[in-house]
Amino acid sequence: MNIVIIRSNQVNPDPRVEKLAEILVKKGNRVVVLAWNRNEFYLPSEQIVNLDNFFYKIIRVRIPGEYGKGLSNLFPILKWQMFLFLWLVKNKNIYNIIHACDFDTIIPSIIVKLLFKKKVIYDIFDYYTDSFKIPFFLRPIIRFLDKIAMKISDKIILCDEIRLKQISFYDLKKIEIVQNIPKDLLFYFKGNPNYLFRKNCNLTLAYVGILQEGRFIKEMIEIFKKHLEWNLIIGGFGPLESEIIRNTRENIIFLGRLSYIDALRVYYESDAIFAIYDPSVPNHKFSSPNKLFEAMMLSKPIIVAKGTGIDKLVMEEKIGLIVDYGNIKDTEDAIRKLEDKLFRDSLGLRGRKLYERKYNWQFAEKKVINIYNELNNN
Repeated sequence: MNIVIIRSNQVNPDPRVEKLAEILVKKGNRVVVLAWNRNEFYLPSEQIVNLDNFFYKIIRVRIPGEYGKGLSNLFPILKWQMFLFLWLVKNKNIYNIIHACDFDTIIPSIIVKLLFKKKVIYDIFDYYTDSFKIPFFLRPIIRFLDKIAMKISDKIILCDEIRLKQISFYDLKKIEIVQNIPKDLLFYFKGNPNYLFRKNCNLTLAYVGILQEGRFIKEMIEIFKKHLEWNLIIGGFGPLESEIIRNTRENIIFLGRLSYIDALRVYYESDAIFAIYDPSVPNHKFSSPNKLFEAMMLSKPIIVAKGTGIDKLVMEEKIGLIVDYGNIKDTEDAIRKLEDKLFRDSLGLRGRKLYERKYNWQFAEKKVINIYNELNNN
């Protein structure tokens, strides 16, 4: 099969896209990734990714833009849509399946499907109108277009069953669940230690990801300013980056943008992970973040917020701690509990067993392959 995967970021990194591309090329498929480079123009416009002599290409189009800026980013988004449409038309003979990630890649994909009878997989990482700053008058229009795109797509992929309620689309024959499960790298890290942080502290807590409001990052920094006996490690990129840099201390370390493998190493060398999302943000109520499954894989406890999409699983399986979002004392108490190594190791071990039993990489890989084989056979 010849496949084009489309993603509206620079794929530097994008764990879900990179895992998808790896699964597909290692099964003998030809894969091209189209990516939108908004502000990292040092990245190559074309990059060949080598995975043990299996190759795929990333093509990055340079269209200046920003994340989370609402209408001020409208013109760059329209330019991105036009680029996608023209590229897909011009290169229509080199692919037969389009894998469109999120709403900001699906409309050109659907038009090209109708024009040239291509197969389209609509992979909904985040439900668009619940995830971004969209003017009120545009929301019903986008929801309407989104529903049409779902009806026309050949397959829809969600990262969790809880998202079915969010998208309100119930053609179950068309929908597949592929969770954000990482490859099992625990034993790789155990065999390749690389100590990054000071160890003369009671606990090291880590977060690597998008640095934006609604993720308890600023609040966590204020907690750690008062607790020099704890270590806070932050990595990633986003609007809060400059503020985080201003607040670095001996026990508050900012690592900047990290590759996926380096992000996992940070988690491996930490004692616990936090993914504390604001439940008042609609999309967070249906969240299924990579961090949850990465914590399981690495045998680490995770701290999450009550009322988000993952709190019930964390609580029922006893693989981490639940806090009230915005409650500083509640969070401090949770971190204090994790100072007990026996306690945090017991949480991490339960998470690891759950990963091995139910959320392993082989299961996700098989699901992706089956989706593509079904499309190809039809």
